[in-house]
Amino acid sequence: MNEAAIPMLGDLRRKSVRLLAMLGWLNVPVLAGLGLWNGVEDFILPALLAALFSIAPLFCALRRPIDPLTPQVIALAYAGYPALFVYMMRGHTWQMDMHMYFFVCLAGVALMYDRRAVLVSASVIALHHAVLVVVMPQWVFTGTGDYERVALHAVLVILESLGLLRLIKDGRGRMVEQARLNIVAEEQARIAVAAQAEAETRARELAASREAEHAARVAQAAAEDAMMEASAIRRGEAADRIVQNLSGLMNDIRDAAGQIEGHNQKAQALTGKAADSSATLRRKGTEAAANISNVAGIVEQLVSSFGEVARNSQSARAHSQRTRENVEAMGPRLESLKQEVSAAGEILDLISSISAQSHMLALNASIEAARSGEAGRGFVVVADEMKLMARRTGDAALAIVAKLENIGTASTSVSEAVLETQGAVAAIAGSADAIAAALSQQEIAVGDIAASARQVSQEIDGAAITAAEVDRLIGNGGLLTAQMDDVATALSRRSSELGQELERLVHELRAG
Repeated sequence: MNEAAIPMLGDLRRKSVRLLAMLGWLNVPVLAGLGLWNGVEDFILPALLAALFSIAPLFCALRRPIDPLTPQVIALAYAGYPALFVYMMRGHTWQMDMHMYFFVCLAGVALMYDRRAVLVSASVIALHHAVLVVVMPQWVFTGTGDYERVALHAVLVILESLGLLRLIKDGRGRMVEQARLNIVAEEQARIAVAAQAEAETRARELAASREAEHAARVAQAAAEDAMMEASAIRRGEAADRIVQNLSGLMNDIRDAAGQIEGHNQKAQALTGKAADSSATLRRKGTEAAANISNVAGIVEQLVSSFGEVARNSQSARAHSQRTRENVEAMGPRLESLKQEVSAAGEILDLISSISAQSHMLALNASIEAARSGEAGRGFVVVADEMKLMARRTGDAALAIVAKLENIGTASTSVSEAVLETQGAVAAIAGSADAIAAALSQQEIAVGDIAASARQVSQEIDGAAITAAEVDRLIGNGGLLTAQMDDVATALSRRSSELGQELERLVHELRAG
């Protein structure tokens, strides 16, 4: 790692440079005081030289404290300070003790943690000893010096220098490690700050998310309330439409039942009239049969009783004419009965249409219930009941149509029987005419009257059979009328039940 990238080393070197530069000036008064105390005469020169050595380190410490040359300049000065003390104490017993100051100054240079400064200071000290031991030995050792002592001092300086270099290396290594740890710590701090900022951002995002979630829940609750309100409005509208449609349907059903009941009453009246006419026909037929029997009994007295025969013939003709009129009167009534049956069929067609509408409304109600979800389950059940009711109504209408077709067939049969009766009555009238003609031909009257009497008797028997058939058809018409009455009653009852179901359905639908 570059030294410039080690803040701790730079700070320590700056402080050490300033400290050593300031401490270097202490050598000046110490030299002067030591010289005076020991009575050294020329102490001024060493003190001046010490001051001169201190100028350059002070300048560098103040102007260039972290310049690479500043530690070397201070190292040169601190190598010169001990030499000045050794020189000033030459010939004194303390001269050898002053050599210890070399080791002190060399250790002080190590405070700058600069290996070059230590090497420079050690080299200058070795050079000082090596040169002066030859040129001026008394400036180094007391008495005469020798190379063995210089070598010993050199070894000691080298050993101290090696120790100091080792300390510098270890110290620099620890500083580098500390700088690396500081960088790592700063990086971790930066990461922690970034993580904290990220956490704060996440916290703000989480808070914003929670606020958004709360707002979404509030919006969802409002939407659900709006949906429930809209669903209630739709259910109310659907209920109103169902009430409107089914109310008209029930009114139509009640009107149809009333019309069926009215037609039924008319049919009962026509049936009663037809029964009366049939009874009259039977009675007249019996009377005609009795008259013909009298004619047959009187035939033997024709010769003496032509007047009585003529009267009886006229009476028979009058009776046959009335019977014919009665039988002819039944035709329009039967035709009216057919028309009423046709009108009842139209009413049943209306009922079938109403049933189909009910089925369609029930299907629409099922669709609305399916849209309503859970709230429309009860409505689905009611819609199914409505479809079942519409189906049953349609089946009942079909059954009534079948009955009305039977009534129409029976009415047709009755009409045919009436036509046959009219023919029989016409035949009776013809017989009466034949009797009248026989009166003008007395010679053949007896044979003709006998034959006519037999023919009339047979025709009267056929008329009696026809009258019995008419009575049976009238009885069937009465049964059909009773069945139509039951149908009208059932329609009215189903209309009431449908109204109750409608009220319950609308209540459940509006209640949700």
